[in-house]
Order: sequence, then structure tokens, then C-alpha cells
Amino acid sequence: MSDFLEKESREFEGKTVVPIVALWHALITGLSVIWPSRLSLVGISLGDVWPCTSLKNSLPKDKFEEGDDLVPFHKLTGWTTYSLIEPMEKILGWKFDGIDDMTGLPEYRNGEHHPSCQPRFACVVVALVFGVGFSRS
Repeated sequence: MSDFLEKESREFEGKTVVPIVALWHALITGLSVIWPSRLSLVGISLGDVWPCTSLKNSLPKDKFEEGDDLVPFHKLTGWTTYSLIEPMEKILGWKFDGIDDMTGLPEYRNGEHHPSCQPRFACVVVALVFGVGFSRS
């Protein structure tokens, strides 16, 4: 995973800067094999993702694509992501960019946590999962 993240990084003022999207992608893709195969998209088990009838009904039938009605939660992957940020920053000297775009975990209360673990209004998880984790071809 660290090799992948390093390839996705850039140097800025002598520091390795890793987009949080790359860490999320590595985790969501790498952990996909452990999720129950209840629901899948393009052959990938989605885990904590659920269909939403309201989303499906809100799109014209000719514009609807497979997966447009799915809502990801991925609480455990979110916890794992936040749990890896601080050790990687301290041990590897990396800086993660885009942490503020992650969904906050309001019940994250196990001792010290990353200062950006605040509730966010935007659910960037949708963009990360469907924009980065899956290709629609």
C-alpha cells in the first residue's frame, strides 16, 4: 500500500504529499474482498452500500446507469482511513491532502484522533467510491 501511495503522491516544499483519495482508494479496493457479496457493481463486492429507491426514481429512466441508486456508508473503512493517517504522517513524514473532504465520524471517541475528524456537510465518499474506486466502462 505504501508503494501505491508514494506513486500517487507529489513533493511540495520537501515533503511527500499524498491525496487522501489515494488512501481511500487503496483501502476501499483492498478491503472489497472481505465484504459479504450481498451487493456488487462491475464485479466488485461493495460492502456497506445500500440501494436508495428515491435516487433511482429521481433520474429519468434514459439517464439512469447501474449504481446511480447506491448510497455508500463505509463506516469501518472511514475509521481505518482516519486511523492510518496519523501514524503514516508521523512515521513516514508524509502529509495527507484533502482530509477535510472526508466524511466526519461523530462517534469517533477512542482517545486522541486526527484534528480533522469533525462532522462534514458534504458526503465526499460518493465521489471517492464512484469516481476513483470504480470505472464505468
